[in-house]
Amino acid sequence: MSDGEHRAFAEEPRFPAFGVGGDYAGARRSRRAFRMLIVACVIFTGLLYFVEAFKRYDLNETNYRRALTHHPESARSFMRSVVKREREQHEKPNAKYIEYLASIEEEDKVLALYDEAYRLNSGDASLLINYGCQLYRAGQYIEARERFREAGIIPPPNALPRYLEAAAMAATLAPDDDPSDTLALVASANNSGDPVLFPEPLWHASLPRHGEWYSNLRRNLVQTACWHLNRFVAQLADRAEADIKAGHVGNWDSWLRQLQIMGERLVGNTSTGTKGLGSIQAIAGLHMQRDALGLRKMIAERRGTGTDAIDARMEAVADALDRLKAFQADRDSRIAAHRRIIGRPWHLIFATLGGLFALFLVSAFLAKIADPGRKTWAAEHGKICGPIVTTGLGLALTALFALLFTRDLPSAEAWTTVFTWMWIMSIGGLVVFGPIYPMMVLPGARRVVDLASLTPEEAESRLVLARRFRRRACATLARRYFAILLGGLIAVVCIWILGFRIVEGIYPMEMKLLVTGLESQEIQAVRDVQESLR
Repeated sequence: MSDGEHRAFAEEPRFPAFGVGGDYAGARRSRRAFRMLIVACVIFTGLLYFVEAFKRYDLNETNYRRALTHHPESARSFMRSVVKREREQHEKPNAKYIEYLASIEEEDKVLALYDEAYRLNSGDASLLINYGCQLYRAGQYIEARERFREAGIIPPPNALPRYLEAAAMAATLAPDDDPSDTLALVASANNSGDPVLFPEPLWHASLPRHGEWYSNLRRNLVQTACWHLNRFVAQLADRAEADIKAGHVGNWDSWLRQLQIMGERLVGNTSTGTKGLGSIQAIAGLHMQRDALGLRKMIAERRGTGTDAIDARMEAVADALDRLKAFQADRDSRIAAHRRIIGRPWHLIFATLGGLFALFLVSAFLAKIADPGRKTWAAEHGKICGPIVTTGLGLALTALFALLFTRDLPSAEAWTTVFTWMWIMSIGGLVVFGPIYPMMVLPGARRVVDLASLTPEEAESRLVLARRFRRRACATLARRYFAILLGGLIAVVCIWILGFRIVEGIYPMEMKLLVTGLESQEIQAVRDVQESLR
């Protein structure tokens, strides 16, 4: 700065109330401290997420955990590298990695991987059932039957492997072979009193065992097992129908009765616990009952005996089937609605951050035009700024947590609307307050000019200058206000992410795991059907 510029600066009127001639160094330090605080919040939150997501477990376990939450096409690359490293690093690789890769691998590689997992962990009943189902699908019925037989003798007691063993045995029969041994195995499972337990998905202990993602994995396993049972029942039903029409009733009534009981056991009853209940197996069981009852009615009509009891039971089964199918038909729309509720916080956050960033850029541009020399950049905030911003952001944070705690309530959609408006009103109020705030806290030009000691001409000149600097200070304070608001919202989001982790055990970046799978509603629907069939 030249001597002339130094003199001009020294002689220029000072307006500390508008930041002109104020503590520029102090104002710069406070702004930098605020920026560093917000950056520290973001870095701290990001580091916690990174460490827990990528450093909490070893590389193989980390990639296995990540693969569980990806679609099969994406998960394969994770699991192929995991299995490759396991084989290189360990003489006996971890069977669960190989089994999971087998469950998502391309069809021509599935059996080899299941065989490897079986040799490593032949005492896992779920692995044996899944392996047997794949062998059955590949037409290797004798091997499938052996895997099901092995699963049936491994605790806990479970009737499903024996049903599947019977299905594999039936698949090896020629059209004229005697099916009595197959149905004797079904009768043995029926009379055992053992529950019908389907395999549970491979999962990680750190991930929630509720939600659509886990539910879909389990439903896929149930659907696979039920496909074999449905095929088994259809095979026997076709043969029974042909024999009955030909007049060769034989033992078919008692055999069909066993198939009916198998269907009843898949549905379950009100005295059994909730473990193993589900709409997929219940629908399969109801179809089995309907087919068996229809054939038993043909036998009764052929024998000339009454069919009233059978007709009543068929009507009850048909009604139960319609109710469960209605639940299934409505399932996707209800899950989609919950997914929208689950995703609402992120929609609000991203939309608001984008809007506030745009407002900050506009205010910074206007401040740069209004005061290119930054003479008013030392203007101090009014005491009202802190309480107003803190209150507004506090309400916004409350809305985020409220959306978390009310997402699973029966009236979740209504609560979501309420807390969405709470967010909009709190952030919207802060935004509207932004342009008004500088005019509220900055004193009028006449108040900062000592008119008593000036001539009229000097007073007029000084007022014009003071008004000019006041307008510039308004633009400066508005820019700083929106910067504080944007930074404060970023801090609020970081606090919410950490709070979410404490409450739910996962980060909101993994929120898709919390979308409902309608587990409790599905169990209740099956319970209602069981009650109607009593």
